[in-house]
Amino acid sequence: MIELVDVPESLGSSSEVSEKAKEVAYEDSFPDGGRGWLVVLGCFIYSASTVGWGCVAPVWGVTEEFFKEHMFPHTSDSVLTTLGSMSCLFMTLGGIVAGKLADRYGYKPFLAAGAIVWVASMLAAAFCTEVWQFFLTMGLMQGISDALVFPLIVSLPSQWFLRWRAFATGIVVAGSSIGGAISSLVYRELLSTIGLRKSLAIFTAVDAVAFACGYAMMQERRPSEKRPQIVWFDRAFFGDPVFWSLAMCFFFTVFGYLGPVFLLPTFTAEKAPGMSSIMLALPLTVLNLSAAAGRILIGFAADKLGPVNALLVAIALSGLTQLVVWTFVTTYAGIIVFSVLYGFFCGCFLSLVSAVAAKIYGADRLAGLSGLLLLFNAPGTSALAAPRHVRVYTPFPPPHHAHIHAPFLLVVPRRSKRKLRLISSTTGYAAGAPIGGAILGATGNNWQVVAGYSGAVQVLGALCLLYARFRRQPRLLAAY
Repeated sequence: MIELVDVPESLGSSSEVSEKAKEVAYEDSFPDGGRGWLVVLGCFIYSASTVGWGCVAPVWGVTEEFFKEHMFPHTSDSVLTTLGSMSCLFMTLGGIVAGKLADRYGYKPFLAAGAIVWVASMLAAAFCTEVWQFFLTMGLMQGISDALVFPLIVSLPSQWFLRWRAFATGIVVAGSSIGGAISSLVYRELLSTIGLRKSLAIFTAVDAVAFACGYAMMQERRPSEKRPQIVWFDRAFFGDPVFWSLAMCFFFTVFGYLGPVFLLPTFTAEKAPGMSSIMLALPLTVLNLSAAAGRILIGFAADKLGPVNALLVAIALSGLTQLVVWTFVTTYAGIIVFSVLYGFFCGCFLSLVSAVAAKIYGADRLAGLSGLLLLFNAPGTSALAAPRHVRVYTPFPPPHHAHIHAPFLLVVPRRSKRKLRLISSTTGYAAGAPIGGAILGATGNNWQVVAGYSGAVQVLGALCLLYARFRRQPRLLAAY
């Protein structure tokens, strides 16, 4: 809805009047619905197709199993796990560049470029036969595509929503969880029946259609003349203690984020021996579905209570769930309860990043700022390679004696199959996963220590955010 504006006579020509009305309409009114929900759907489709495939562990886990069993049985596990982490690494490193360029020149050209690069990468990967070729296609090309897409799709809803900004962004980020869950199931079946080349060809065609539909749905509201100039080193951010409070919050939070996700299948197998492979995989599935629900519902709450408040509470509860619940879980039912609780809160810091940034600094340079904050996840973007003293047990598809059917790599000591030590997964924003695995091995499977580390580091992230919260809004009960 465009508001009527009283325009002084000194403005002169009708074109100047039109530009002034457009400027006021953009800055002072947000549709908070209507065409904006179509934009959110388009961003959701992009999120499910790109980040949901390249940066969600289950999908790459399926690929790595296939590589290990059928294509590269003699390739070291560290090489394959490094391959799996490459797209996330390039996304975190390149997101700031893509975001700043998009803020200046518009989002849609970069969204189109990201879609084209992604489709090209999938098609090229279908014809790859060597490991280094997959590094170029699934690593470099898909990482570039993710960098072009992710900072933009989490920022674009902020141009259309004010009242429901966090809710809309939560729906977009939830697309990565939902897309990854669906893709991993379908992908596994396709690989088992028709092989890698035809499977990737099918996904290439599906992605191309999805991108075309999503691109048609997305639209910017910001007038071109309101796009800011590019400032590569922005002292307004780096000289502001509030920014560093926010940055350190994301830096520490991400270290405790994916440790439970990567280690949960191993934990389940140890605490509930004798379970079927489907029952062993169920807690991780429940966690992923709960994460999608949490990103949406906590986004809805953030629009009522304030995004900074919601982020603070979500991170604190995510850490406390590990400290208070995971530490004392000993049964399968307890594992399911933990999966629901932790999944609901754990991923919200990703879905709230743009809403928090817009609340503190405004939406004018939001894509660049989102990419900059994403950069603070880079230290945690690492793969967990299997140590030399363990061997990887990765049947594809798993035989009847497989320890786990989830798309992760189960690692057991060479001398004994009885005691599970750690799980080697592939991608993620958190170095907390390899650190957690190292702690697990060093302490002789002491899960309380692992939960204590992972939960404490997330609580530390929440504490870092307190400065930004009370510096910007000193009132304790204010919605901010």
